[in-house]
Amino acid sequence: MEKYLISFLSFILIGFTACSSKQQQKDKHITFERNDFKVQKRLTGKTIEFDSILLRPSQIQLFDSFLVTCNQGAEKQFQIFNLNTKHKEGECIPIGQGPKEMMVPCFVNRNDSVVLFDMMTSTILTYSITGFINGNNPDFISRISLDTKPLWSNIRYLDNGFIGVSYQAVSPCYLFNREGMKTMDFGTYPQSEYSYTPAEIINAFRADLTTDLKDKVAVTHYFTDIICLYKADGTLEKELHGPDHFASIFKEFKDGDIIGSKADPRTYRDAFYSPVNVGNSIFVLYNGKKLEDVNYNILCKELFVFGWDGSLECHYTLDQGVSAIAVDNQKQKIYGISDDPEYHIVEFKY
Repeated sequence: MEKYLISFLSFILIGFTACSSKQQQKDKHITFERNDFKVQKRLTGKTIEFDSILLRPSQIQLFDSFLVTCNQGAEKQFQIFNLNTKHKEGECIPIGQGPKEMMVPCFVNRNDSVVLFDMMTSTILTYSITGFINGNNPDFISRISLDTKPLWSNIRYLDNGFIGVSYQAVSPCYLFNREGMKTMDFGTYPQSEYSYTPAEIINAFRADLTTDLKDKVAVTHYFTDIICLYKADGTLEKELHGPDHFASIFKEFKDGDIIGSKADPRTYRDAFYSPVNVGNSIFVLYNGKKLEDVNYNILCKELFVFGWDGSLECHYTLDQGVSAIAVDNQKQKIYGISDDPEYHIVEFKY
């Protein structure tokens, strides 16, 4: 009798453990709608009238009262504007491979210094804010070379290292130490009802990312409306799916020795852009347009705010679309890039 009792109790324990594991997995995967957010608000933007022509910015970042744009195809790739005076303070960093030049630069997420990553050379350069703002030919104060070249990704600080999107089928991200050495493959691709080849999964889950600088990572996807929140060790904490619950389907193709994948235009749809760490929150633009839409463009008219714990904080509707943002948390202002009808910077008060 005792033998059967032990077997019965073991069966119950196994069943309880399995149910508990399934519940934990369910708790990690959250499906949300627009009306699930605590705050719903419409924001009206105004164009900032600078005293100089804006070039073709693809990125912006704030440093105190200065707004710095990173521009496509410009001889000097960065323009520096004073938000108080609306005056252009200068331009810097020419295109090239010289010691004070860059090929494909992007901002790294720091506001106590100007940190830039050159995707072509996989090099991270740090400048003082004063030196960068005031100098047309600024000197960097530190230089780190990543051992993965080239790395076509934005780079973010994370604790004692850096993280970037891998564009490899093994994992969505790479983690690096402060010396630039790759230390681990980071994270796992979201589960999908579709069976993807390695070439397909890389594009289907193409992504951007941001971090809280310490121990949390948010991976936001371009072509499916999923955001994955990770711990610094690569453990998935939350997978947020919404607000439209779609996936763009990619199909593999072969062209000689080249193997790639491209989106089915009937399913192709844009999701999240420009994730930004703002204190205890993540601000991220949402597009939602389909490629086949008559009015398709990359300008986003929705902005979502999530807590780093996955909480649904705010859903902002913008009166005009923007493609990338920077956020001033103290003044509660959002700055966005628009190219409709010409390039300009839009300011929203939230």
